[in-house]
Amino acid sequence: KDAFARTAEALAKLKQVAAQYRCSVFRCIATEAVRRAKNSAQFLDFLQEQTGLAFTVISGEKEAQYGFSAVREGLGLSDFV
Repeated sequence: KDAFARTAEALAKLKQVAAQYRCSVFRCIATEAVRRAKNSAQFLDFLQEQTGLAFTVISGEKEAQYGFSAVREGLGLSDFV
């Protein structure tokens, strides 16, 4: 229960920061930890109730693609292996 509450609190703060930047659209994704958790459905339901945010649980393959893209874009390299 404590972890659920801490996560909801962090997401509420994130929403406040985003609102300061006039962000009105959120895309919330859940990754490995939520995919593996036995109580993932309860966790995601709790977060939606507390924050109004709905999460999409993505596959491991999609998570890897996003991670690769983030590193590639963050490093600014165009020719690498």
